Amino acid sequence: MSERRIYRVTSLGRPVEPKYPTNKAILVLMLLAALVAGLVALAQGVVFEGSVARALSALMLVFVCWALGRELSPDDNAAAFIGTALAVIGWWWWPLPSLLLLFSALALSRVVNRSTGLTARRSDSLIVTALVIWTMVDLQNPLLGLAAATAFVFDARLADPKRSQWLFAALCLAAVGIQMRVIAKANLAVTFPLTLQYVATAAILLAFLAMAFSLRTVSSVGDVGARALDPSRVRGGMLVVWLLALATILPERSGLEMALPMLAVMAGVVLSAVINTVGNR
Repeated sequence: MSERRIYRVTSLGRPVEPKYPTNKAILVLMLLAALVAGLVALAQGVVFEGSVARALSALMLVFVCWALGRELSPDDNAAAFIGTALAVIGWWWWPLPSLLLLFSALALSRVVNRSTGLTARRSDSLIVTALVIWTMVDLQNPLLGLAAATAFVFDARLADPKRSQWLFAALCLAAVGIQMRVIAKANLAVTFPLTLQYVATAAILLAFLAMAFSLRTVSSVGDVGARALDPSRVRGGMLVVWLLALATILPERSGLEMALPMLAVMAGVVLSAVINTVGNR
């Protein structure tokens, strides 16, 4: 704990230490993505403030997609980079994804899988709950709260359970109930048209779900304590992100665009696993 000051404040933060080659690579890619996005925006006639905002969005997109990929597939460094590349490609065509959704997915997955090696503090759970509610309000989608409640239930029931997480699961469910009473029922209309985009999305979701249920062992260790991550918790984190993606794309008001980076990260995990399987034969 004394070696990393961040863990004196939170149990969910994971510092990106440049001494590791993969961390150094993502830091370079973050800066490169920000520079390219800012210059392209200026070339398109976007005002300076807007170009800076575009650059910051690209920087955060690259970081959080990579970080989420590391949570979903902790034993496979390549998966995070593949998913990030897919997310950036999609960002150029659909530039309005929800960064709030991505950060919610990242935070909830860490609550469940405990990749830091630490149990979420009550202050962490409170902040994550607030982040999820903010995302629910921003996307006008109460279904996201159900995925968040599932994450807290997992943390309360899986190995080395933290019983106080039942409280935060209840808070998320209360937020779901309140929002469902406030927003128009039309916003909750569920759709899944048989278009190419939705068929591809269904394929990604099914393949990722199959990977989650087939996970049996994890070699990676937590940042603190050097204990191997619990496979059931890693699987639980994957399922929570899967639920978040499904909850985002089903309501007509949210649509695929908001969930595209998260789907890209999931696709990167699946694609990397396929490449590894073929390469080992």
